[in-house]
Amino acid sequence: MACYFVYLYMAARTFLVIALLICSCPFGAKAQLTVFDSLSAELKKHTLEDSLHVNILNRLAFDSYFRHPEGALRFAYKALIISEKILYTNGTAEAYRQIGLVLWSQANYANALEILFKGLKLIEGNSKALQNEADLLGNIGLVYNSMADYGQAQEFLNRSIGLQRVLKNATREAAMLNNIGDSYRFQNEYTKALEAYQQALKLRIKSGDLITQGTNLRNIGNVYEAMGEFDNAFKYYFKSLKISESKNDRRGMCLTKQSLASIYFKLKQYALARQFAFESLKESKEDNQKAILRDNYKLLWQLAEEENKSFEALKYYKLYTTYKDSVENVSVSSRISTVRLNYEMQKKQSEIDFLKKEDEVQAIRNSRNSNMLVFAAIIVLLFTVLYFRQKSISTILSRKNLEIKQQQIEITLQNDELIALNEEIRSQQDEVIAQRDILFEKNEEIQTMNTNVIQINENLEKLVAARTSVLQEQNQTLSDYAFHNAHNLRAPLASILGLINLLYKNPSSDDFAILLEYLKNSSEQLDQVVRSINKSLEKGMDAFPETETHKALTSKIV
Repeated sequence: MACYFVYLYMAARTFLVIALLICSCPFGAKAQLTVFDSLSAELKKHTLEDSLHVNILNRLAFDSYFRHPEGALRFAYKALIISEKILYTNGTAEAYRQIGLVLWSQANYANALEILFKGLKLIEGNSKALQNEADLLGNIGLVYNSMADYGQAQEFLNRSIGLQRVLKNATREAAMLNNIGDSYRFQNEYTKALEAYQQALKLRIKSGDLITQGTNLRNIGNVYEAMGEFDNAFKYYFKSLKISESKNDRRGMCLTKQSLASIYFKLKQYALARQFAFESLKESKEDNQKAILRDNYKLLWQLAEEENKSFEALKYYKLYTTYKDSVENVSVSSRISTVRLNYEMQKKQSEIDFLKKEDEVQAIRNSRNSNMLVFAAIIVLLFTVLYFRQKSISTILSRKNLEIKQQQIEITLQNDELIALNEEIRSQQDEVIAQRDILFEKNEEIQTMNTNVIQINENLEKLVAARTSVLQEQNQTLSDYAFHNAHNLRAPLASILGLINLLYKNPSSDDFAILLEYLKNSSEQLDQVVRSINKSLEKGMDAFPETETHKALTSKIV
């Protein structure tokens, strides 16, 4: 009767946790945090290492794999160790799936595929694990999509859709159709992409899940944007944004506002593009959505370049590269490898502990057998039976000791390999850091060149002002020359011409000497005027040679 109540209590707890798992998806960021906290509290209460404990760990890993990959890995590896220990195959496969999702979110596609295929191999063909198999197939297709291997992606996604339909799991089927739509969209097959997204949207509407409907609407808007049909794209984006805001789906709001910023940028409406990009940036900062932050900074960098804001563009480009590295760089892979190394070491240590316990149990059994043999030997042939029994026991123990030593040697070799791998990753990380330092030095050189260009422009303005002043002086000189030519020069020249005309008319006149004297005076006046003009012209030419200031400005420009 007591056992009956224990089983009833365990069933009630299992039902409660499963209800939490099912209800955790459709209520936005705040609800997810609430469910995460509830599951964490449930995990603290339920310390027994059984299948329920494993399921809670796997769900915690799923809820945090995108926002906190390291924490998700800790949950998943702990679930993996316990599920292998208690021979819970479905839990082991699900733990592999969660590890694969973390690796995929960090762009570590090769290792993600390796882990996901390992999980698939465990349960493939098992009729009691069809849901695990369907989910693993879908995740493998998701990774192939990210690797741009769309043929493989569609093969696994279609296999997953087939199983989801057998299981009548419309929610997961819609998720797979979304991924199929992504595959077609990435290949610019927009008609097929729209068809897949529309099918997924119908399933979402039937299920009444508004948040996932918002995701589908945004995906359809992405297709129309890629096709250049911006009016249709706006229609679906604003529908998606309305749903995200009504359900406080922060991630949905971030992605939709980012899409709106993108389309406004294409329409060259830079003010609106900047507004939505900043709104998406603000909300993605609060949730530490690194991939969305990276894309927002990229868009802001491109906006600043289009508006010729060089310093602002440089600032956003630096932030874009920083977040790009934080999502995809070697340091994240290094931390993941470290967690994996800890898992392998814990696993090997648990195997050693298990062998030690087995030896202790075997020793207890041997002790009991020895007592029984002693008792039996008193009855019949004590010394003969005892001799053969001890010989057999020593043989078994020596074999066990030999097996333990061999396993310890294997563990040592594996640890050496893992340490070498970690060192290689660290060296790659140092190389990436060195390349980043070189990039910063190049950026500083560009800033120095910009400063020099600004100084040269200022010097050019001063040089133009100096030359303008010289030209004004020369113009004044030419004006004075024109005045002399029009007034001072014409008077004596007219007198000379008049006197010469009189001499021609009366060559034998008595006034010849007087006219000649007048002619001499007029010539002298003309000579003085010509000399005055020459001096003015020489003064104007002397103003043109380069001054010291002129030379200094010219040397700076050169």
